[in-house]
Amino acid sequence: MENTAKACYLPKDFINPPSETIGSKFISSNMGCLIGVDGGGTKTLAVAYNLKDDKMGIGLAGPSNPESIGTAAAVDAVRKASLVSLTAVGAASDNVACAVLSIAGITGDQDSRMFEKNFTEFSSVHATNDVVAAWASGTMCKQGIAIIAGTGSHTIGVNDKGAYCRAGGWGHITGDEGAGYMIGLSGIREALRCYDGRAEKTALLKRMLDFYEIQSADDMLRVVYKENLSKDRISAFAEAMADEAMKGDKAAARIFAEAGKELGTAACAVARRLEICDKTFPVALIGSVFISKQLILPSLESMLKQCAPGANIVFPSIPPVAGALLLAVRSAGLWQSITLSKFEQKVNSLLHK
Repeated sequence: MENTAKACYLPKDFINPPSETIGSKFISSNMGCLIGVDGGGTKTLAVAYNLKDDKMGIGLAGPSNPESIGTAAAVDAVRKASLVSLTAVGAASDNVACAVLSIAGITGDQDSRMFEKNFTEFSSVHATNDVVAAWASGTMCKQGIAIIAGTGSHTIGVNDKGAYCRAGGWGHITGDEGAGYMIGLSGIREALRCYDGRAEKTALLKRMLDFYEIQSADDMLRVVYKENLSKDRISAFAEAMADEAMKGDKAAARIFAEAGKELGTAACAVARRLEICDKTFPVALIGSVFISKQLILPSLESMLKQCAPGANIVFPSIPPVAGALLLAVRSAGLWQSITLSKFEQKVNSLLHK
């Protein structure tokens, strides 16, 4: 029995796009529009790109994670965001040459096919997990790895053959090592250990009391169990912890160093499975955890350099929804029709209005 998951493959058009001749036909025809979508448990963002007029438009809708709200509601949210973005560039659904829908909760080929069949109005459509768009935004669709660490954590890598694999992303009960949730939870635990006298003194105890607006550590029983302390509120404590770590609190600094080590371990696992440890490639860091990069990066980079000396840390210059749009550009055979620097400037200008 194998104890390591096999690498899968992205749609071939993501890695080896069709000819530019095919792409040029789209621009000259009535289908010169592309769409990228980034959908999750909170919101759905779509960007439409009308290449004939060189216009981009944005659309926003509610959550679209089918695991949380069901497929029908997720499809409705994606369609709403897409139509709003198309209207902004003076286009309609039948003008779309390719749409890439990167949606949280789509975890395999069966999920992808089921989601795609709801969008027959587009000439071509690819539905994939949202981490694929994150990878595309961080590496500009090149061989490399993306580490996503916000409330949860997930690592994905793709090699130049189109093989991809993941590590982590198992959720807060069975995984999420290195994520904001685990950092915050570790901080709370360390504060309570300090209160008991089971651990060294740490400023995290007072910060915990202040952060959760309680008088005593004993009140955490009520906050956690009776008030059902949410994942987001646990994760949010990481920011206060970072402040203490920067002031020199040893316990807080150790927790961040351990988080970096866990994220580095996940990246190394992906690099080994993709057989790129001897290559030079980017490792894109995405998510709120990396706001505290000076606390996370030393241990993360140390782990990386041990297994892949050619790995280079980068921070994405475009958001994940733009990564989905880049994949649509490739899939339509239009990669040579855009200049990446101009694409980056255009999409960031649109999204930061």
